[in-house]
Amino acid sequence: MSVTTRGFTLVTYVATLDVPRHVVDHLSRLLAAHRRRIGTPRNSRALGPFRQAVLVLRWFRERCRRRLNLGSGSLSVPEPRRVTTTAIMNGHG
Repeated sequence: MSVTTRGFTLVTYVATLDVPRHVVDHLSRLLAAHRRRIGTPRNSRALGPFRQAVLVLRWFRERCRRRLNLGSGSLSVPEPRRVTTTAIMNGHG
């Protein structure tokens, strides 16, 4: 499926993120609170807090996977997930 906007054709897709739902919800609430604190007008961002949280977590997961060199088989799949979730919940990244 694609969408045309401002003369550009954008590709939309659906993906599954292997991060617990409560982590996405927590980050979403933190993002929403931050937006309120800095006075961001409603609907002024391209993504809402939930979708931004998903995007951020996806970026962290990919970064973690590359940094830990998961492709070499040196770590099991759950290990980077645990490391990433722990880092995000503790405010590191």
